[in-house]
Amino acid sequence: MFLLDENVPVSLVKFLKDSGLEVRRVSEIKRGAGDQEVVRFAKELGAVVVTLDSDFTRLCFLGNIPVILIKVHPRIPGKIVRSVRTFLKTFRKHRSGLLIIYESSAVKRRR
Repeated sequence: MFLLDENVPVSLVKFLKDSGLEVRRVSEIKRGAGDQEVVRFAKELGAVVVTLDSDFTRLCFLGNIPVILIKVHPRIPGKIVRSVRTFLKTFRKHRSGLLIIYESSAVKRRR
């Protein structure tokens, strides 16, 4: 299951759902939830957090939750969706890390 932060565009939510993935948005649970609440939701759901917010790089280690940080510039929804489509092709290879940072040019994993 993927828990998408509120900063993730709706077009990415639609793409992931259309790809057959189990997806929830933080805003479906609680609009305006703080980072600590998102960590709690992720733990309760057993979900991987998907975000554009680099603050989660610290919180994933403190909260012991898996995070995929998408670093795409500029943050245009279409570019984000295309980047994630490319990333998903290799996701199985990278999914064991606690923190996955996806940049349009590279994938980095940290435990």
